[in-house]
Order: sequence, then structure tokens, then C-alpha cells
Amino acid sequence: MFRELCGDRALKKAVLVTTMWDEVDESTGEIREAELQNYFWDNAAHNRFHNTTQSGWEIVDDLVRRASGEKQALLLQKELVSFGQDISNTSAGRGLYAGITSSLKRAIKPLLRL
Repeated sequence: MFRELCGDRALKKAVLVTTMWDEVDESTGEIREAELQNYFWDNAAHNRFHNTTQSGWEIVDDLVRRASGEKQALLLQKELVSFGQDISNTSAGRGLYAGITSSLKRAIKPLLRL
């Protein structure tokens, strides 16, 4: 869904920031981080927030560095404004509809067995 909202070009500037590293042992945190990267974040850029001021500023510095250069409109912005599409006809709208439909089917399936 996030990819459909951003589009591939703008997604390259996004960063996943994980938190709570001061509350979990390193190996458990690394396993959870790998799951996020592999299953939800497509191995995109990520940073760890270690609940310190220095860690926070390092993340901000990274975000500023990534934001410099050519600005990228979100895919949703392009589809709505440049292409004049209705929200339901955008990539994000279609993805949301598909996700809702899939969730409803999974929720209703057990009821149909009754």
C-alpha cells in the first residue's frame, strides 16, 4: 500500500525508522528488523533510533541528505492532480480496495461455513 501511495521514485527517499532498541536484546531486534525489511519494506533504507538525542539527530541528518536534490511528487499526487484521476482509480485507491476486499473475504469465510 505504501508503494502504491508513493510510487517507486518517491519511495527511494523514504526511510523506515525502528524504535525500542533500548528495550530489546540486539539479536531479537535484528530478527524483527529483518522481518520488516524482507516482508514489508522491500529492503529499503532504514535507521535505528536508540532513544538518544544523538541517534535522533543522526536520523534527521540522514533524512535531510535524502531529501536534497530533485523533489519527487508522490504517485498519488501525480494521479490526482496531473492525471485528474478520481481517488478510486489511483494506484493507492485500487490497492486499498483490494486490501479491504481481501480482509472482508477472510472475515466472512468462517461465517459462511455455519
